[in-house]
Amino acid sequence: MNIIKDMFESRNSELINNLAEAGFDPRQAEEFLPKAAASISETIDSAGIDTVFQSFVSGNLTEFLNYIDVDGISENLDMSKDQVLAGVNAIWPTVSKFIDSDEAGAQLTAATMFSGLAGVARKIFK
Repeated sequence: MNIIKDMFESRNSELINNLAEAGFDPRQAEEFLPKAAASISETIDSAGIDTVFQSFVSGNLTEFLNYIDVDGISENLDMSKDQVLAGVNAIWPTVSKFIDSDEAGAQLTAATMFSGLAGVARKIFK
């Protein structure tokens, strides 16, 4: 999903600062962010944007964490699960604030509507 990639790119320095405050060194932060973005995008693809969007809008980090592949990120980056959780927790305010912004709102609304229409089409054309 391009909106996630775009957000991570446009807010890269803010996200790196968030991670630094959580104890990540610059190398860890640079490695962590693309994996987190990919995990969020994969989650949206599998769970549906409307489901993930609701966790963003509600500000429910606990619910959102249910959709992130913490184990996969942990293994891929050779980090502990606690480090990955700390990283997601550190970037959550920036990600959540972006999702709640006007900048993202129109794109997410359109994507949610398209996702719903695609689901209906799949059911009709089985």
